[in-house]
Amino acid sequence: MPVLSTILSYTNIVLTVTSLNSGLKKFAAFDGSREVLKGFMMTDFSVDISANMFEHPLESGAVVADHRILNPKKISVTAYISLDDITTLKELNYYYLTSTPLKIRAENYVINNAYIENQPFKVSGSCIDKTQYTITFKEAEEISPVYIGMSKARNKSNSSRVNSGQKQGATSKSWLFSAIRGGKT
Repeated sequence: MPVLSTILSYTNIVLTVTSLNSGLKKFAAFDGSREVLKGFMMTDFSVDISANMFEHPLESGAVVADHRILNPKKISVTAYISLDDITTLKELNYYYLTSTPLKIRAENYVINNAYIENQPFKVSGSCIDKTQYTITFKEAEEISPVYIGMSKARNKSNSSRVNSGQKQGATSKSWLFSAIRGGKT
């Protein structure tokens, strides 16, 4: 039994050490399966996951919440980019200007369809060789509209009258009106 427990403990140590390399990175951005924006020197990031509650007042003065809508997820990243790192700057501008969707992994949250919403930067005297960027990624939810045709009605009176508009009733003119104004009866 002691041999089995020793083997298990060594196996756990090996698994822990081999998984450390993939688990150390707390933020990663992917274009498809390729990791991008690797030149960031991360200082921190924040994840914003929220929802709106729809509340309605009642006559008694109480408030009832009857619906909740999830807001798009946002991730704000504060990172430094070295002034001589032209590749990361070009890559950042490319993904911002082309509106390419990225997959963002921040700690244990994943956003599959994220776009760079803004990328303000701050230049200060304390960091001469780097520029501090605060980049916000925002999730975009896409919808696919579905159009369903109406089935045929059994009776013509039950069929859809959409796009037919209002129809004027046919009026017949009297022979006296036709004699005075002219025209057909």
